[in-house]
Amino acid sequence: MKNLVVTEVNLPVRLQRFGILHYLEDEDVQFYIPDLCYYEQLATGDLSMPDIALSKLLISQGKLKVVSLSGSQITHVISLLNGCCSMFLARTVAAMVYARIMGYTLVSENHPLRVISYQQLGISISKYESVSVGLLQDIISRGINLEIGMLHELI
Repeated sequence: MKNLVVTEVNLPVRLQRFGILHYLEDEDVQFYIPDLCYYEQLATGDLSMPDIALSKLLISQGKLKVVSLSGSQITHVISLLNGCCSMFLARTVAAMVYARIMGYTLVSENHPLRVISYQQLGISISKYESVSVGLLQDIISRGINLEIGMLHELI
């Protein structure tokens, strides 16, 4: 199973919108988002109403899990914010801490975040495109044919 930590719901929502998650079993991929990331994204109005609805659908289906950090994890977030991660938002560092402690892969397009996560903290990290391509390869390896236009738009 691919356990993926995201800092925003855009990737899982996009995969749902394109129907990619429909072809995957529950055991294939699981998305996690720290509650700090999720609720801040909702509060800032970064999501359209259809995207909010899709994110709630993913949560109800168990494909996207909103997770809370423990007290010790929050202490770790504060420590990193005061150290090597001072340039990042608290919600981003929360996702880094959750991914590191759980041994999951953090998904981000932010280059400095990827560098620090991997080189200094040893966090497995991936870009959106790499995750999308990997999931598509899993689907195609099962003999399922997908529309090429949909694939091009997704990647």
